[in-house]
Amino acid sequence: MHTQVPVLMWMLPIVGCLVLASGIGRCLSRRHPSVGTSGFVSNWNARVRSWWWIVGVGTIALLAGTVGLTVLFAAVSIQAFREFVRTTPDAPALRGQSAVAVYLFVPLQYALILSGERIAILVALPALMSLMGLLCAEGVPKGQRGHRLDSLTVAAAVCIYGMSFTLAPLWLCPSTNAGEPIGLIYFLVTITQASDVLQYLWGKAIGRHRVAPTVSPGKTVEGLLGGVTSSLLLGAAIAPEFGIGRFHGMLLATLIAMAGIVGGLLLSAIKRRRGIKDWGALLPGHGGVLDRVDSLWLSAPVFSAALAYLQAGSR
Repeated sequence: MHTQVPVLMWMLPIVGCLVLASGIGRCLSRRHPSVGTSGFVSNWNARVRSWWWIVGVGTIALLAGTVGLTVLFAAVSIQAFREFVRTTPDAPALRGQSAVAVYLFVPLQYALILSGERIAILVALPALMSLMGLLCAEGVPKGQRGHRLDSLTVAAAVCIYGMSFTLAPLWLCPSTNAGEPIGLIYFLVTITQASDVLQYLWGKAIGRHRVAPTVSPGKTVEGLLGGVTSSLLLGAAIAPEFGIGRFHGMLLATLIAMAGIVGGLLLSAIKRRRGIKDWGALLPGHGGVLDRVDSLWLSAPVFSAALAYLQAGSR
């Protein structure tokens, strides 16, 4: 019960931003009815509506504590993995191996996280992924082995292994105060998602120079710089709430934002190679679940490594 009040306090600024965003969308729709059902205004309103659902589910998971967060991110891993594999050219042939990954790898990895066994968390899934890769190669023509193996390996590495590091504070920072690791998870997810949103807003406002036109046409130099700068300021502002110094908060937020940019671009490159715009359509305005967490799969391990380094240095 003692974590519920902090969680609700953490969510108030986010809810306030969503109320403001909803009001802006409504005003734009009324002032410009001709574009209210298309273009930027329609996309804005669809994004905001999806964000209300995302924040609602996230709040419930935070209030439920460790188990709630574990269930939430396990579900995210499952859906993201399915979206990744479903868009591969060999999706029908990978159906059996995909089922193994979903029903074996996901429960195993997240159960290990709950157990707190650090070595097992780091080693078990990569070892099983390698074994499954060898099994997948059996009976498959040589020309197709590499492609199928790459698809499954990348899907598991991104959607299950990388995503599971979002919960790394649970085993990196175990504490009798349940709010400490949960607060660090909140810090990671908030900075990652805020960076994505701020990059989008800065890019729409002043973006002129595209970073990678063929990979992610919507990303601009101005948007990335504005997003990273805003994220580090946000990190410095909220870090003390979670037991992090302001300087370390700025450093961690910068690493999270930059890793998120790289992670998003890597997955965008895979999408372009497959000839798709979005991974799915579950979240209107965003695409699929993987489109919404395409930064988190890399920012989470980077954050975990930085957190472990800071912990080691303080001993």
